[in-house]
Amino acid sequence: MNFYSLITSVFLVSFGLGYIKFFGVGYIAHHLYTPQDKSWILLLVQSLLTLGPTLIYFLAGPISSAFPKRKIMFLGAGLTAVVLYFGHLTSFVGTIWVYVFLTGTLCGFYNSSKMSAIPLQAVDLEKSTTAVNGLMTIIFTVAMLMGVPLGTWLYENHPLAGLYIIVGIFSLGAFSALKCSYPQEELMPLSQAFQDLIRNTTDLLKVFWPLLLSGPLLWGVAAAVSLSITAFAEARFLGSATLCSLMSLWAAVGIIAGNVLSAVPALQKNRFRVSFGGSVVLLLLIYFYPTIVLAMEPGTVVDDNFKIYCVAASLFVLIGLIFGVTTNLVDSAYLEAVALAKLEGHGAALQSGLVSLFSFVVSGGVGYLTFKQLMSPIDQFTMLAVLSAMASVPIFLYSRRQNALHH
Repeated sequence: MNFYSLITSVFLVSFGLGYIKFFGVGYIAHHLYTPQDKSWILLLVQSLLTLGPTLIYFLAGPISSAFPKRKIMFLGAGLTAVVLYFGHLTSFVGTIWVYVFLTGTLCGFYNSSKMSAIPLQAVDLEKSTTAVNGLMTIIFTVAMLMGVPLGTWLYENHPLAGLYIIVGIFSLGAFSALKCSYPQEELMPLSQAFQDLIRNTTDLLKVFWPLLLSGPLLWGVAAAVSLSITAFAEARFLGSATLCSLMSLWAAVGIIAGNVLSAVPALQKNRFRVSFGGSVVLLLLIYFYPTIVLAMEPGTVVDDNFKIYCVAASLFVLIGLIFGVTTNLVDSAYLEAVALAKLEGHGAALQSGLVSLFSFVVSGGVGYLTFKQLMSPIDQFTMLAVLSAMASVPIFLYSRRQNALHH
């Protein structure tokens, strides 16, 4: 029952995040700016959604350690539904940017508790943390990317119904989380959790800094790449707005395959070498992506570019595959280690906070530079490839450290 309740809740909340991201982009582009501004609006919305989870790290960690995960997940998803319904009733009084920020913040509490529940769920199922984390990554990715085209389509065609649907999705996700109960869950007093936070954070960073830098940075790059490719495809007339929003679904196909592939024993045995190689291939694919697509000379008529759209989508599948293998091998190694140290609450919160931090910095930085016309949409891919290269360095260093310890 725990397992099915957890995956149902994760699916619904992740779907809601993808949905609200592109529903919000549609609202902002049509009410505050213009559809031609989507290339930077996409990135700034993504950045704002991750700002809250970054700021609440010093709260999310202790709360995940002091209270049952299911209650935190319930409140995070449930309050998100309340905030969005209030925004609907008041026509998003103030500015919709505030509601985007609050959605990301509340879901940050949810995600921190979800991540710390993964090792507990692995024990409950008698499966490896790698396998459970891989499954959760697949569910998170597929659900979020499924929400993207629906959010885009509903805003363009049925915006009022779209608001009611998203409130219902987060509400169902909240009540599903209530059924996730783990008898082996060890809680500590909140005051003690706060006292331990700085010490545990320092220890985790000291020991696991390569994994805490590489994995979250790759997640930050991936979030920006997904949005950059979507905006790039629409700007080059590879498809309609809804069809181009489906580009992210092709990445999900690759990510699913990559997560399944990462569980192969041969890859597990050489996880850090494979991760390093994967990060190098990833940066090359990101860098050459626009070059390959533009070499096919897309025209200005959408219907004439469908074959080019198929090639662009296939390349995105490959990017997702390499990303899925690389990040699951790195992230599962970290989660296994912190679970053994009985620090899954703080450890998962720190990882979640860093993923949010890098998503905020990468998406926000690229979006801001594009908004100020200091960077072209093509230059985005160059910067993201450079950041992917930076993520490969700590994987290489950690691999050498592990080899030295082994010998």
